[in-house]
Amino acid sequence: MCKYTFQIATSCAVTIPVITLTVFRVLIALFSTFAAMTIVSPYVTFPPISWWAMVLNADLVIFDGAEHFQKMTHRNRYDISGANNSIKLSVPLVNGRNQRVPMREVCIHNEERWQVQHWRTLVSVYKRTPFFDHYATTLGELFQTQFTHLAD
Repeated sequence: MCKYTFQIATSCAVTIPVITLTVFRVLIALFSTFAAMTIVSPYVTFPPISWWAMVLNADLVIFDGAEHFQKMTHRNRYDISGANNSIKLSVPLVNGRNQRVPMREVCIHNEERWQVQHWRTLVSVYKRTPFFDHYATTLGELFQTQFTHLAD
């Protein structure tokens, strides 16, 4: 008997014996509805790879601007891989981590030179990696632009 294997996400495989062509078509339609999905995501400064893997399969991504800021999360922080360990970088906020407002109203403290520090850290860590020159101009423009809100 023939068998078809469907891969759902990346974690499991379902092996289905082929009984009839009609059953096969119904199963294809069923699995294709799982692929069509909408994701409601919090604002994340530089999301991890797991976030990108989830977004790649989504039809629509909605950022939740009404979500309240949560301290000690990756809303204003991100990690990069350094030579010896990970380097933690954070975007300074106007009221520090004691925010009592929705994410769309969280303001960045631009009086500190955080963008220069973050850009220099990224360049020193990644300048010898392949394709850094390809992304450096776009990332450089991003770190030279002054944003007022974290959700901008």
